[in-house]
Amino acid sequence: ATSPPSIQLPSNGIDVSTYQGQIDWKQVKAAGVDFAMIRVGARGYGASGTMFIDARFQDNITGATAAGVDRGVYFFSQAITVEEAKEEARYVLDAIQGYEITYPIAIDFENPPADTARTQVLNSDSKKAFNTDLVLAFCDAIREAGYYPIVYTGLWWLNNRLEVDRLEGKVDIWLAQYTTAAQPGYSSATIWQYSSNGSVPGIV
Repeated sequence: ATSPPSIQLPSNGIDVSTYQGQIDWKQVKAAGVDFAMIRVGARGYGASGTMFIDARFQDNITGATAAGVDRGVYFFSQAITVEEAKEEARYVLDAIQGYEITYPIAIDFENPPADTARTQVLNSDSKKAFNTDLVLAFCDAIREAGYYPIVYTGLWWLNNRLEVDRLEGKVDIWLAQYTTAAQPGYSSATIWQYSSNGSVPGIV
């Protein structure tokens, strides 16, 4: 059975990938960071949709572990079929073998950030049910492997391209909503990414 991760609220966390460069995880921990969501990999935009491991995944997961920072991972999805979503989950599960994951495993499923993104084909009202199928396929595979799944997405994409009622009570939400408001605009979010700016000692 899968148990919820030990998320203690309020907690301060960060998400990191190769774009943050080399990280001094001891400094990050000393600065009061409780957890990190670490990019394990991604699927490329092109027709082939080649998957790849984040260049700093191993450094980040081992560094965070050694420093005592709780850690989850996320995969930037470009799945456009249910089988591809399952394939992405298997890819993540293979990549994390041998590492202790203490926070959720996330599918990063959001508003396509580029015109060349494969997921532009999912960006329509008619795709809400299908998009939700993709998320659930990934998350079900993660749960079946004994881990705790979560979906990372933005507020607009959540409200307009997913069926929220099918996710609530089954898959937690890690919500990106950059606002100065005290609440993110979706009360059931488990993790709220409230800013894309800021600085943390140990990360240049």
